[in-house]
Amino acid sequence: MKKISVMLFLLVLLVIPINGAFAAATSSQNDITQDEVDRRMEIVFAYLNEHGNDAIPDGQDSLVYQIPVGDGAIVTAEVSNREVLPGNPLARTTHYGSYTSTLTANSNYVFTLTITNVTLGGDTTVFTVNYATGNEITSGKKNYRLTLSNPAISGSTTVSGYSATTPQAASIVSNNNIIVTAYGAMSYNTPTTSVLLQINLDISSQVGGVMAALYNYSY
Repeated sequence: MKKISVMLFLLVLLVIPINGAFAAATSSQNDITQDEVDRRMEIVFAYLNEHGNDAIPDGQDSLVYQIPVGDGAIVTAEVSNREVLPGNPLARTTHYGSYTSTLTANSNYVFTLTITNVTLGGDTTVFTVNYATGNEITSGKKNYRLTLSNPAISGSTTVSGYSATTPQAASIVSNNNIIVTAYGAMSYNTPTTSVLLQINLDISSQVGGVMAALYNYSY
């Protein structure tokens, strides 16, 4: 199994929805190979890693990147991490990146990753995870317990001859509410080709009110 990992540190508590997402599409190829998908995804995740500390601009709800992956193809990646507030369920967080000051106990968040134009023109994959902080694990350390819920991965395509299916249900694995993993996979199929896009998301609680989020693509 090959993995390309991206480490992000989020101000209010990342990842995952997280409402999350993967999308795949290519510009005009109906016969894209798994090797080509993996090459493009490696470029995308390297780019996301390089820009993992970018701040969300004022007035915007997410970060959007247009990432060239060769042969004239451009992949769009969008990342959002929003705090769920009473009466405003989609209020965005203040920052995205390696910030350490605003993670709070007993709060709800949603993380979403959306990727488009990796494997098939007109395809979009979205991975979303909802998560919450609880009380401190160690008193006075601002290291909070985590709970994830409702992970979901979905995909769609407008390309003739292709279908989008969900071969693996999104699920959650918890390590004593300190490190929590959510994962799911999408596949885009033709009569002769099946391309799997899988995302794994690890959210870990750290001392000082910091949430470390590690997500990766694997096949």
